[in-house]
Formats: sequence, C-alpha cells, structure tokens
Amino acid sequence: TFTVSMGAPPIALLSTSQDSICSGDTVKLTAGGGSYVWNTGATTSVIKVVPLITTSYTVHVFTPNTTCQDSAVVTIFVTPTITSTVTLSTDSICPGNSTTLTVTSSGGPPNYLWNTGATTSTITVNPAFTTTYWVITSGRCANDSIGQVVTVIPTPTVTITPVSDTVCKGTVVTFSATGATNYTWSNGATTNPAIFTVNSDSTITVVGKTGHCKDSVTQKVYVYSNLVATVPKDTICVGSKAIISVSASGGHGPYTYTWNNG
Repeated sequence: TFTVSMGAPPIALLSTSQDSICSGDTVKLTAGGGSYVWNTGATTSVIKVVPLITTSYTVHVFTPNTTCQDSAVVTIFVTPTITSTVTLSTDSICPGNSTTLTVTSSGGPPNYLWNTGATTSTITVNPAFTTTYWVITSGRCANDSIGQVVTVIPTPTVTITPVSDTVCKGTVVTFSATGATNYTWSNGATTNPAIFTVNSDSTITVVGKTGHCKDSVTQKVYVYSNLVATVPKDTICVGSKAIISVSASGGHGPYTYTWNNG
C-alpha cells in the first residue's frame, strides 16, 4: 500500500513598486508563493529592473521536488525622456517679415515655455535683427530645452551709376549697380555691369537681391533730339561771291563744321 500526499499547488503572487515609470528609473518586483525563476534569469523573490522601454516581466513559481507551478506577469510602462525639435517656416527673413516656429516633442504630453513668454507649441515672430528663440519642454519625465536661430538679412540698398545721362540716339551705355549680391536689369540681363543701347528716352531699372531680400532703383536716360543743319538758299551771278552760313539745332553743342571746299 502506498500513500500519496498531494500538496496545494503554488500560487504566484507578483507585486511592483510602480507600473509606470520614466526611462532609466528603477522598479522593484516582488514575487511570493514558492521558489522562483524570472524571465530575466533571476531566481530570487525580489528583483530590481531598469527598463528603457515598456517591458513585461514573468515569474514562474513552483514547489520544490514537484511539478506543481504557477506564473504571473506584470507590465512596466515606460514613458520616454522628452526630446524636442524645432522647425521653422523659413530660417531667414527680411526686416519686417515674420516666420513661424513649431516645437514637437516625444515623451509627452508636454508643456511649453518660450523665451517670448508664449506657452503654445507654435509661435510667430518678426525680429528686427538675428535672434535666438528658446523653448523649454517639460513633462512627466524631466525637461528639455532647445534653441533656434532666426536670421534677419538686412535689406540691401541698391545704387546705380551713371546717376543720369543724356546721349545721342543709338549710344551704348554701361550701367553698374552696387549694394546687393545679385542683380536683374530691365532688359533681362543678370550681369553687372549691364549694357543698354539707347534709342529713345528710357527708364533703366535694376532689382538687387541679397538672399531673398531685395531693393530696386530706376534711372532715366534721355536722348538728344536729332541734329538739324540748315543752309539758306541764294542765287548769285556767275563770278560773284556769296557768303554761306549754316545754322544748327538739336543734338548736343557746341557744334563743329566741315565744308566740302575744306
């Protein structure tokens, strides 16, 4: 006759110091109910873990010298450390223009505080000069701060030479511009200096750009009226002498004269 004693099966008991933590925090897991084997490989009733991401831990509880066992699982939820990024609608502007800064963060839900005093995730700014904007992102798991530079490009002041001119019809005039980086002239030229052939009173325009900031200037060029020479008609007798005079108008004086008799 054999007597078989049946022991009560173990009941796995599992508790945690906290089930929601920040990345890098330590959690204590405690098991009860017999002998233990954790999925980490530990065999003690208490273990400490430092999960970097949300992780499930399993403990197997068994009664020594038997096949009786039980298991329990606990999930530790990990909130990532806050990391922020700032993006701009444009990172350089002209004086008087504005740009929009937007901060995005992981590890939320976050709160925002800009050095302008704003507490929204998006702000619009129009600095008069190059400025750095800072935002502090705070949440359950620590804080983060990040700065973003908004560059203000000075508006160029374009000048053109010659300042003014009056020329004869068909004259080739060379214009030069200063004060900007790139230039576009009213005749389509993008070189500097630019060459114009002037056949009538004209307005010369140049647009100068530095970055995307621009200025423009115009210059008038006038054309002299046509030169007209007038010699009055006269009738004389053969062998007589005559005085011939010429009158000139238009063009640009003083005038010089060359006769066919030298």
